Amino acid sequence: MLKRNLYLTALPLLIIASIISLYVESIGKSLDIVNKISLPILIVWLCIFLIHVGLRKNMMVIEVLTFIFLSVFHLYRFYFVITDGLGGAEQGLDEYMFWMPLFYIYIYLIFRRKIGLYFSLVIYSLTLLMGIYELFHHFQKHISALDTLTQFYLSSIVYIVGLYFLNHLVAVYMESETLRELAYTDFLTNLPNRRTIEGELLREFNKAKNSKIPLSVIILDIDDFKKINDTFGHDVGDSILIELSDLLKKCIRDTDYIGRWGGEEFVIMTPNQNRSQAVQLANRLRQTIENHLFPYVGSVTSSFGVTELKDEDDMNSLFKRVDQALYASKSGGKNQVTIL
Repeated sequence: MLKRNLYLTALPLLIIASIISLYVESIGKSLDIVNKISLPILIVWLCIFLIHVGLRKNMMVIEVLTFIFLSVFHLYRFYFVITDGLGGAEQGLDEYMFWMPLFYIYIYLIFRRKIGLYFSLVIYSLTLLMGIYELFHHFQKHISALDTLTQFYLSSIVYIVGLYFLNHLVAVYMESETLRELAYTDFLTNLPNRRTIEGELLREFNKAKNSKIPLSVIILDIDDFKKINDTFGHDVGDSILIELSDLLKKCIRDTDYIGRWGGEEFVIMTPNQNRSQAVQLANRLRQTIENHLFPYVGSVTSSFGVTELKDEDDMNSLFKRVDQALYASKSGGKNQVTIL
């Protein structure tokens, strides 16, 4: 999704830039034979690429074809630059030093880091061989552009190596973010896990104590969940947990906190709500779950325990009481709400 959004932003800008470049060179009568042929083709190809991305089709094929097209375009144009076919190699190389980073960025964008480095070095080596060959055979012709050519090669290798390590840093960062998410998020339901909800509860607990505002806690447990797993299989049980999580998220306020407590148990914190308001929410959730038809299973019920923070409470007493309320719902026939 991130790559697609990047394409949707960058491609229109590149198309506009190419059209402007083609127009300016045309009215200035500086349009050389290479740009006269290649720029229109480039514009059409970028438009095809943009349409492909907009239609949300698989991008692998179009990305690789674009890489091949840009590689040929780059080498073809570079050949004419260094052979002075464009009216001055120095001027042509100056233009290249502005646009080449985009080509290398694109290579690293579509390929894995090591493969991107490999293809970048292959392209770089081909341009290097062209430059060495041309200088060796026509040194006097290109002596004025020697400094620019040297700067071009040095800057290109800096771009390639720099992007390689930048890509590595991004990969490390993304991996650390993924590990962090796994540490604080339930992998199945994508809800906060027990560690996260305990931290949020402690924060809201202290806030409620200091500010003297109400705080209620709801805990719910899916009735006969073991029987569902034994009868229909764990895949069906997992799908119920995922679907039920989505239902719960849609029924609570933005200021409420919900998390998977463990197994088939979920906890909901309702800051600034008293026990009667929490009971109303719990009953609404219970009815929503009961009326929902889950795949393969049909109707599923759940039991709820509700409690409100008291002045003498600590964290342990608060959770002990809400657990007792849940147990009372279970032992009292299930599919009900108990408040303590």
